[in-house]
Amino acid sequence: MIYRLGANHTPPPPAVRPLAERAALTRMAVTPCDWFAAIPADGDALGNDKWSNCWEVAQAWVIALRRASAAGDTTRPSRAVILAQFAALTGWDPTTGLPDDGTQTAPAMTAWCRSGVRVNSQTLDVPHWLTVDPANDAHVMLAAQSCGPLMATWKLPMAMQDLSRWAQAPGTGTDWNTVWGGHETCLGATDGSAVVRVRTWGQDLDVHPDIRRRFMIGLDVPLDLSPGGWLQTTGLTPAGLDVVALRADMAALAA
Repeated sequence: MIYRLGANHTPPPPAVRPLAERAALTRMAVTPCDWFAAIPADGDALGNDKWSNCWEVAQAWVIALRRASAAGDTTRPSRAVILAQFAALTGWDPTTGLPDDGTQTAPAMTAWCRSGVRVNSQTLDVPHWLTVDPANDAHVMLAAQSCGPLMATWKLPMAMQDLSRWAQAPGTGTDWNTVWGGHETCLGATDGSAVVRVRTWGQDLDVHPDIRRRFMIGLDVPLDLSPGGWLQTTGLTPAGLDVVALRADMAALAA
């Protein structure tokens, strides 16, 4: 398989706050979670073996896995829907295959929070956006276990073209210090210590803690507060979540 990238990292707007500012994470205990179990990987890269649509693929998996856990809907992401989202966000033309320069992460997250993503005729997925420091082990684990699947942005070295290296400690050779590019994955499982698992290119990859600390450059929390959605249905709520402040953050983002 050809592994395509395509996440162009841009910092979140000031209105978007860290999860640690909107919830009392120090009151929570870390436990393992595996949201991927609801819809196992099947090897389908959903177009990311041909185009630079990794951000849209990760977004589709976040939404699908949330719905599988909250509503029992195990429908797999649709390549056609993902490519339509890729076109809407980047101007990609399915006829020419151009431009194929990837997706700006902050504008894409902003569009998701402002306009939502249509899941079906009755459901519009409109998340509340928070961030997590990718190098803070406890915060990463707590976000995944309480908020569900996350959007993880990477600045990958050439060495990680070998997928077996994701689970190993990083090395010091030239291939570890030469940039391959930006990539987006869905982070959907943790072991309760410091190992996370991501879904990308149709596969689930365990990630060594030092790989995450060194090469993950952004971790976005698309929190679902909708009626009958993630928090309400699963009962998983970050301790002390300040919903009033979070809604005000999203109002500022919309403005």
